[in-house]
Amino acid sequence: MDDSPYRTPANTIDGADISDGPDISGDVRGMQIITASLMMGVMAFMGVALVMNEGELRSEPDLVSWVGIGFATIAFVAHVVVPTMMRREQIAQLDPQEVRNADSDTKYRLLIPIYRSTHIIACALLEGAAFFNLIAYQTEAFMGALGVAMFLALSIGARFPTEPRIRSWIRHITEEMQWR
Repeated sequence: MDDSPYRTPANTIDGADISDGPDISGDVRGMQIITASLMMGVMAFMGVALVMNEGELRSEPDLVSWVGIGFATIAFVAHVVVPTMMRREQIAQLDPQEVRNADSDTKYRLLIPIYRSTHIIACALLEGAAFFNLIAYQTEAFMGALGVAMFLALSIGARFPTEPRIRSWIRHITEEMQWR
């Protein structure tokens, strides 16, 4: 056990050090860059829309805003459902015996691409809905569309990948596969 003064209970799951295992920092950094880019694209366009509308905020939505809010609702649900379905399908294609008997490097090699692809798809669904709502704000100046876009941008940020989060997910999937 490491006696590091920087070690916190947040670095463990059920007493196991979640920093154990292969170096995944490159994979994590790549996902962090993609996630930040998606979020910053929304935020940059939000700034452009605010400047173009000169900060105007109307309280009455028109058709485009209603469609944008509906699209955001569907996309928010889809950002949970679609990646979950994809993840299940991709994991089902793996040989449970191979995953169970694999060393940690192989487990990460098998599971990181699944996490990466589903993470990017979830964030892209949110980003698309955010852009639609920013276009609605830009055309109608409805403050609700701007608020929805802000919420969706924050939702992308809430999914920001970290090494402990990804290691925990891999450990969870590996444990789940023990029962198959």
